Amino acid sequence: MKAPYSSFEHLVASICPDDGKGWYFSMAVIEPHTAYLDDSGSTPNARIIVAALCVGPIKKWRQFEAAWIAAEQEFGFKEFHMTEFAGCRRTAWCRDCKNGKTDATKHPWREWSNTKRHKVLTELIRIVNKNTAQGWGVAQTKDDIDKLLRQSKLKELAPDAFGHEYYTFAATTVGGSLARWRKQTGQFPPLKLVFDGEHKLELARAFLPEYQVKPKISADGFENWFDLDATGIAFESRKVTRQLLAADMLAWVTAKIRVAELFPDTYRQMGGWGKEVSMIVHEFLRQGKLHIGQAHDAFGEWLKQEIDFWEKQNTDGNK
Repeated sequence: MKAPYSSFEHLVASICPDDGKGWYFSMAVIEPHTAYLDDSGSTPNARIIVAALCVGPIKKWRQFEAAWIAAEQEFGFKEFHMTEFAGCRRTAWCRDCKNGKTDATKHPWREWSNTKRHKVLTELIRIVNKNTAQGWGVAQTKDDIDKLLRQSKLKELAPDAFGHEYYTFAATTVGGSLARWRKQTGQFPPLKLVFDGEHKLELARAFLPEYQVKPKISADGFENWFDLDATGIAFESRKVTRQLLAADMLAWVTAKIRVAELFPDTYRQMGGWGKEVSMIVHEFLRQGKLHIGQAHDAFGEWLKQEIDFWEKQNTDGNK
């Protein structure tokens, strides 16, 4: 029988050495997992939307954070963001640096040589690879979502299942990759999902049962928002929660590859992939744990399966 999720166990594993083993409140601690999700393409002019998820045990995420902080101190940077790193360099400052909105304090990499850039990126890739159990980056075109999803029978059958924002749909898709992986491993450790701090309400509705999104009224008439046996969800900032940067890197490179595949003219205008994209692609795929552009099936086949599923759900629910 599957053990219920325990917020207390998750807390113990997060803050206690050796997951609390040997402490006076000694208990059998199931090592919880945390999944960090980030996006690319949420701006209105972007033609694709990407969601990326990296999952692993809390112990490994603590090691990730320690290693990342060490890299910050060694190389002299903070508040890393892959898009900002890639778009700002000696030969071509980013738009914000050109107009004075950012400076060398915020974008120190704009002064770095290519040798240092590649050395730093190599170390960050190593940290992500070493401490991530699995990860998936899924890209969909917004046009496909508009035409195939929003104009399909699925919108009528399950109007709230995938949300209205592009990222909500992408996040639920990559969440499906996580669910399939957990099923394949046959292990279901307690799981917490951490999203970059946007799109809060729709994501909560997509990933939590309805009673947890809407106030549950207790027998005495008070609202009850808390359920200790529920899967945890949090919304945090990559500027504080460095673990989100693993998903940030995966989302960025997934977006670059998808643009190259679908929009070759834009790809050529960008000057091709560039060495930094190739570095990330090669190392992520070589490790075999981080899947770029991973999707269960083609969009059309996926849509057919979902319509069949929701038709059956609605039929069974009406019996």
